[in-house]
Order: sequence, then structure tokens, then C-alpha cells
Amino acid sequence: TPTTSSSSSSKHPDIRVCSPSGIHVTWMCQVRPGAVPPGLPVSLVVNPPQEDIPAIYRSGFDCILFCSAYEAWGMPVLEAMASGVPVVTSRCHGVDMFASHRYNCLSAEPFDVDALARCVYAMVTRPALQATFARRAREVARRTAWPAAMSSLEAALYHVDRCIGKGEASGSSRTGRPAPPASAAPLVPAAPSPT
Repeated sequence: TPTTSSSSSSKHPDIRVCSPSGIHVTWMCQVRPGAVPPGLPVSLVVNPPQEDIPAIYRSGFDCILFCSAYEAWGMPVLEAMASGVPVVTSRCHGVDMFASHRYNCLSAEPFDVDALARCVYAMVTRPALQATFARRAREVARRTAWPAAMSSLEAALYHVDRCIGKGEASGSSRTGRPAPPASAAPLVPAAPSPT
């Protein structure tokens, strides 16, 4: 995940590189890449321990650039959002579950290098945009934290249980827990009753 920054970190002083162009790139990756872009100084952070990742994200990046053609969830994007780092990302299903273009991030198609570069440029040259997206991103990250995600999953399972006809008559589900209020809108419409 390439990122850009304009400052250095005392805990990770080796993760900033100044280039004549003014771009500072840190590339956090699981394995060392075979090559890095020529002419652009890149500092690699290879497979950092999980406990170091929040400190790395919070070390002063102007944005994170996340380029993927497919993600089941896009955890690096969500981690950056939770850390208040503005995000530029490629559009892919897992990331699109929580990253909304021009609301809490800037995004472009996965292989559209020019559009992604324009998004990064817009992000790093507009501090007000960075601040707005960072604030909104933290809100989204809070809504996708484990307690909120589990509540959503539990509600969905209650609705599925009700849709297949279990628990409706007794007012409780098969688990013995009370059914959600009847006013809760089902995620899946109930099947029509036979006439």
C-alpha cells in the first residue's frame, strides 16, 4: 500500500524518503516487491508486526493509496480510515462496502493510473479535503467496528429466521432470544403466504 507523507516519525524514522520532486513514499507490503518505480525514492515497510501498523498509519501520512483489482474486505483501507488517514483507493467490491467516492475517500477504476494519480494529487494539495475525508472515514470505521458489525449480523440473522417462518408465532427465534421488533424492516422481503 503506497502512502505519501511530508513528515518523519520518531518511532519509524526510516520510513520517510525525501525526493527532489517533494514526494515522500512509504510502501507497506506483505512481501518485498521485485522492483520499485524507477526515479522515485521508495521506502519499504515489509510485513510489519500487527501491533506496529496503527503507529505506522498515524505517523503523519497525507494519504494512503490502495490499488487492488479485487478485495474481499480491504482491511488496509479500513485501518487507514480508523487512523484518520485520508484514502485514495481503486474501486473494488470489498472496499466499496465502506469507501464512498467523494464522501470519505477518492477512488478510481483499478487500472486507471492517470485517474488514481489525479486523486492523489487532489488529496495532497487540498488540506480541507484531507480533513473532511479523514473525519468521515473515522466515522465509517467506528460503524464497522466489531460490535456494530456483530449487531448488524445478528439483526440480519433474525430477519432470515423470520422470513423462513421460524420464531414468528412464538415471538422468539430458535436461539431462544427475543425476535426483533415487528417494526424492523426485513432485509429480505417475506415470502408471500399461500392462498
